Amino acid sequence: MTLPFEPKTMSESQTSSSPSSILPLCVFVMLLSGAANTLLMKFQVRAEAPEELGGPAKPFDHPLVQTFLMMLGELLCLPVLFALVLWRRRSRAQNNSTTESSATEVSDDLRFPPLSQQALFLLPVLCDMFATTLVNSAYMVLPASVVQMSRGAVVLFTCLFTVLFLGEEKRRNIHLFPHWTGVGLVAAGIGLVALSQTSSAESAATKGTSSALLVHAHVMGIGLCVGAQAFQAAMLVIEERLIHGSSTAAVKPHPLLAIGLEGLFGALILSLVIPVACHFGQESVSGAVHQALAGPPGLLASILASIVSIALFNVSGITVTREASAVARSTVDCSRTILVWAWELAWGWALFSRLQLGGFVLLALGTLMYNEVVTFETVKNRAPEWARKFPGAAHRILWALHLAKNGPSASTGVRVAQTVARQTHAGTDRRTERRTDYGSTR
Repeated sequence: MTLPFEPKTMSESQTSSSPSSILPLCVFVMLLSGAANTLLMKFQVRAEAPEELGGPAKPFDHPLVQTFLMMLGELLCLPVLFALVLWRRRSRAQNNSTTESSATEVSDDLRFPPLSQQALFLLPVLCDMFATTLVNSAYMVLPASVVQMSRGAVVLFTCLFTVLFLGEEKRRNIHLFPHWTGVGLVAAGIGLVALSQTSSAESAATKGTSSALLVHAHVMGIGLCVGAQAFQAAMLVIEERLIHGSSTAAVKPHPLLAIGLEGLFGALILSLVIPVACHFGQESVSGAVHQALAGPPGLLASILASIVSIALFNVSGITVTREASAVARSTVDCSRTILVWAWELAWGWALFSRLQLGGFVLLALGTLMYNEVVTFETVKNRAPEWARKFPGAAHRILWALHLAKNGPSASTGVRVAQTVARQTHAGTDRRTERRTDYGSTR
């Protein structure tokens, strides 16, 4: 689940570029920048440099500083938005179509919300800060591909929080299939990914490393990633209420404006939190600066590149969602996991694991199923004519399993479909009756 965006108005679509011309570029930029975000963070924690003159070399372990850099990247969305609106105004002026109504339309999404509504943005900012800091801490003990796969747990919490907090209408849109089925596949996938890490820890014990210590570290890393997704899902749900879900809001800000404000608030909050963490020895800004300047040549470049990459990912992601759909954005998110894993395997940052591959397949399938990219309609459209005559989804599962085991057999398939169809009709009648009774009590 990603940020929802309302469809563009007629006047806006007439003045914007053609989706077919900009969408492929934005998908490409989103794919590369998304993979770069994960790989750059992993590269930073792998780099070792002294935190002071003459000190021992240490990994770049500064999760709060890395979170602050991410907030700076989100803050860059504000100048991008201002440049976009200025360009639209200039385009309308050149076309001699600048009217009072169009000017109001351009400035509506740029208006800063009132202070009471701006204060609400502190909630997603805090959630984003917690989520990013936890994930940055997990990079120290987990491969980047495992961190990226573990982020699929956001589907679990997003579905749960949607049911709990987004009202009756949203709850009615969550069904056993594909949503809860997708959630179950995601949970199973995360379990396989976690199991792959415990197996790799046991194999590392043959090299003289403590197996129990590695298993504990990997389990803790998985827990940090999954816990971070609870905050990430809360951020998405809160943003949906702020940007899209509240019809009584004074101002519905542009998504780029919302992300920019979150980056601004996050940077301000972290500028107060980091000194406190430094006082208690949990962070070292001076050490991070010394490592960046005196460390490997690529460390400082990766820090600057991560700021730009985060900004590009947010801008291109919003464009993909607006020009195509949120489903397209989630599909690209699954694709960047493949890039991250391929890079790690090519450069020897991680070892190949069949369990991790199986976990990734389940995670990808569950995410696509939750976003309704994969449905039983594909099976239905490819089913023979006798299978299409019977309603429901259950018989198509049995039909697919039958074909996989025994091959196509019309007589057996008809018997399976007839049996399931009778059960489906009976179940549908009971569900319809329950829904009618429930609606009357409302």
